[in-house]
Amino acid sequence: MNPSLPARSTFLALALLAASLLVLPGQASAHAFLVRTTPRAGERLLASPSELVLQFSEPVAPQLSSVVVRSQSGDTVALSPPASPTRNTVQIGLPRLEPSVYVVRWSVPSATDEHETDGEFAFAVGVGQVTATSEATNEAAIAWPDAASSAALLAGMALAAGGLLSELLVWRPVLRKQQLPVLAAPVGIGLLLALSGAGARLILAVGGPTQLDKVLGGRPAVLALVTLVAMAYAGWLAWRPAARSWSLVPLALVLGAAVMAGHSGSSTAWWAAPANAIHVVLGVVWVGALGHLLLGLWRLRATVPRDVLGQVARRYARFALLLIAPLLVAGVVTAFDRFSQPMQLVDTTYGRILIAKLILVVAALGLALASRLGPLRIGQARLAPIRRLASAESLVLLGALGLSAVLASAPPPRSTPVEAADLLGPPPIDGPVVRLAALTGQMALYLAAADGQLQLQILSPDGDPVSGASLRLDGRDPDGVGLDLFLRPCGRGCFSLSYDWQPGRTQLDATVTAPDWPGGSASFSVPWPPSPDESALLEHVVQTMREQPRLILVERVSSGPGSVTNPNQFPLSGSDFIDLEAFGGAAGAADVHLLPPQADRRLLTFFLPGSAIWFEVELDALDRISHETIVDPGHVIDRSFTYNNDVSTTPEGG
Repeated sequence: MNPSLPARSTFLALALLAASLLVLPGQASAHAFLVRTTPRAGERLLASPSELVLQFSEPVAPQLSSVVVRSQSGDTVALSPPASPTRNTVQIGLPRLEPSVYVVRWSVPSATDEHETDGEFAFAVGVGQVTATSEATNEAAIAWPDAASSAALLAGMALAAGGLLSELLVWRPVLRKQQLPVLAAPVGIGLLLALSGAGARLILAVGGPTQLDKVLGGRPAVLALVTLVAMAYAGWLAWRPAARSWSLVPLALVLGAAVMAGHSGSSTAWWAAPANAIHVVLGVVWVGALGHLLLGLWRLRATVPRDVLGQVARRYARFALLLIAPLLVAGVVTAFDRFSQPMQLVDTTYGRILIAKLILVVAALGLALASRLGPLRIGQARLAPIRRLASAESLVLLGALGLSAVLASAPPPRSTPVEAADLLGPPPIDGPVVRLAALTGQMALYLAAADGQLQLQILSPDGDPVSGASLRLDGRDPDGVGLDLFLRPCGRGCFSLSYDWQPGRTQLDATVTAPDWPGGSASFSVPWPPSPDESALLEHVVQTMREQPRLILVERVSSGPGSVTNPNQFPLSGSDFIDLEAFGGAAGAADVHLLPPQADRRLLTFFLPGSAIWFEVELDALDRISHETIVDPGHVIDRSFTYNNDVSTTPEGG
């Protein structure tokens, strides 16, 4: 099921509304239709939202509601207890969300009859381009607090892990031969720096220092907690000379957790995480070993013979040379998981940062080569030039390490997998938006026209976007000029086009086909520009309908070719009717506009985005509803109304 839409039971409840009215016209109760959400279904957010808001068509019981938020990888997000700022609203605080697609599963009982409705929708945080056919986003958001905490973690791990390996593999073999004491790596300082970064990551992952009780509610927070525990154990080992080298084991676990918390940890490519782990570990070791070399060359310059320090420097150079080739190869392999096309290297923020990092790495290699070919040559070790070149190399590598932290906190440009695109659905269109809808065969076709945009979405009777659907669209502009429109896919069951609407009515003829559902055609008359927002008029209509003591409603439901029901006619009060309408609260309706007058008919259209229900209501001179058309996935509901004081005739269509 498409999580950007509610459960099919919600739609079936609407289709069965006539039967429930007929059986219990005086006692029927409405169901809590999801009207709108914040974030919106399909919304692509650059930053993490602070709260989740669900608005329903009638009062709900938030204390009995169930809301679960999971990331694309299946991790459950820790949520605050639900609140209800209004009787129709459920509001839930969110921790800071890592870049991913998030699915919201909700189940809410009505406060009036405790009838429970449920459904799903999805939104994305910082995942960049979501479908290969969507327009690329050249500028990606960078989570700078994340970048700072990651930089502290990586720098601390370089001092601790890289320095310790340098102590064991570079300095100890040389100085022990000379019976000289080995310079200890600054493991403690490194662990304190890394600890500050890991602590900040934990606080960011749970949403703040007051939310630490939710540490087990999400994968990033759990990994941050693992990092903290592993570093504490590494520190305990490092303080014991006999066990000092064993602290590398928990430090490796820290680096593994850092990799899994990044982009590679959520990648579907099996090789992405191992390649990135190799790249990160070797980079950290290179920077840490170089820093330890500089520290030793400075501190031991007066106590260790110059030729011995030269031997150490040459041994470091050979050690670093072993790291460089696999580091570069692992970096290239990791990049394949980040990019889907070469131009993204220059067209995206992520790509440009990666190029800057590559330039710094090449510069560091150049400095290392200059040192090896110059002052490090056998028999000619000159410590002053070595220190200068190593200092420059160290600064360049620290810059590269900082850019690595920034990359870990910026959304990569590669599209998320097709499964994620299906999970998220098409992006919402911002208004003012003209909404129209029709049933094409057994599939519902929703049209949204906004400034410079046209989007059409095809839903099956189950409420799912239709896989393998084809859409042909042509028509005439307001001047009568013929149009052949070539749409591009924007996700499963979605088609879009950049289109400059001309003032007047644009006629569009759509033909929909699909392998699994009977198709059909529909014609739309799209007015432009949209009328002003008419939410106040809709509220007035709702109030006017409530004041009607008695009305007769004639309803006919169709679910496609050959499935039109016989008209049902029944009396009820205006208040009972409004209580049964999905838009009874009025405030939740979106894109409320009056269509241009046609033969003195006033037509008001609006949309319930949370449930994909479209309404067109015709108003009489007293602002009562005289005719209503509803389109939901799989149904068209046609209603006509007469009122107690009107001439008693059978309504048109009855």
